[in-house]
Amino acid sequence: VDAASGALGARLPLGGANCHSPLFYRGRLLYLLSASGGLGRLHPNGTSDTLWAAGARYFSKGLAVVDDIAYLAVALRQRAAVERNFAASEVAAFDLLRHVLLWRRPLPFPGLVNSLTAPRVGPGCSWRACATGAAGEAAESL
Repeated sequence: VDAASGALGARLPLGGANCHSPLFYRGRLLYLLSASGGLGRLHPNGTSDTLWAAGARYFSKGLAVVDDIAYLAVALRQRAAVERNFAASEVAAFDLLRHVLLWRRPLPFPGLVNSLTAPRVGPGCSWRACATGAAGEAAESL
């Protein structure tokens, strides 16, 4: 969108319906693919690819990136909205440099996760990737 005129300059397709939680990372846009419980990436040329997906039985929501690791919440898809309060959720860690899933860990409480962030690393970590310094201090964004 052109800031001065408000005119639409381009429309870039993401990886399907229900994509959300956009986050800037190294000149790309990462986002969640809720329909497959996955993580997608939009390239500057307008193409998208899937980096990882738990599968069609899963839903993903909540994305944070710290030190080139993407953290996303994953849960089994629910049939009714009320079931979201009781869903078993987990957090997955995906290495963005090596393109491998590092781990998936169940959360000790029920319910969907709506957001992941790293406020102690930096206040902007909810919308852009962040990096920690050698002493654990917030470093420049990725």
